[in-house]
Amino acid sequence: MKTLFKSMCVAFVLTVIFSFLPFQTVCENLTRDVLRLHILANSNTAVDQKLKLLVRDEITKECKDIFSGADSLEEAKKLTLQNMDRLKSTAENVIREQGKDYSVSVNLCKEYFNTRYYGSITMPAGKYTALQIKIGEANGENWWCVLYPSLCVGTSADYESFTEELSPSESDVVSSGNKYEFKFKIVEAVSDIFKFFGF
Repeated sequence: MKTLFKSMCVAFVLTVIFSFLPFQTVCENLTRDVLRLHILANSNTAVDQKLKLLVRDEITKECKDIFSGADSLEEAKKLTLQNMDRLKSTAENVIREQGKDYSVSVNLCKEYFNTRYYGSITMPAGKYTALQIKIGEANGENWWCVLYPSLCVGTSADYESFTEELSPSESDVVSSGNKYEFKFKIVEAVSDIFKFFGF
């Protein structure tokens, strides 16, 4: 009886693992197909949080123009690197217009994100390429969105543009709502383990 129970447990665990692997693969593919925007506010004061959103508004306008012809993540990354000075100047101008003298750093980097929700879109945990903008001390709550494919404004047109650029399986994952909540938690747990060990 004990042997049968152990066999059933092993079979159950293996079934769960193998059913999860395709989902994990889709999530990993997503991290390689998306460019995210990550803006870190100077602090959590109301003034600094408002400033962060003003910077966001101008940066997303610039990026819509910059990425208008991009048809791949690699091209979006190349365009980002070519326009780093422009993006930094845009952020600095907004900050000066608001009477602040905070420094601004703009970097294209790999960043780890937990599972994030953006309207009806769910982005699984993992390491993504991100345009990271730090305002001043960068100690405040952050703001993020997807720059490529475009999903920063949150309109239905942005949503359609975003999902059209993804594979059917990727589109299903990001549009799933709570359908895959348990699997998202597993992805996050696995990603946290890899992050802990420096992968």
